Amino acid sequence: MKKSILSFLLVGKNRHRVLQCLEENKSEGEIMSYKIEKYTELPKSHISKALKELNEYGLVKCTNDEDRKFKFYMITPKGQRVLKQVNKLVEDIKKE
Repeated sequence: MKKSILSFLLVGKNRHRVLQCLEENKSEGEIMSYKIEKYTELPKSHISKALKELNEYGLVKCTNDEDRKFKFYMITPKGQRVLKQVNKLVEDIKKE
């Protein structure tokens, strides 16, 4: 796994929170950004930016890109792997 992707999430707490939200709610399938906003309590603008960046790295996928108002997102398998590694690093840091 590229270290740049791990640091991308470690440095961006909002990105980490958004990705964690998608992982925890993946049983619902695709999730709209308003639900991420409700879960994370982050402002809409922060969520939009985080989702765009996560999408660029291939960690999340917008399943209806053509719709400009109501977009649905889901975590990708790559996003799940990266999140698992980041969460392990965070736990290791907390133990020290």
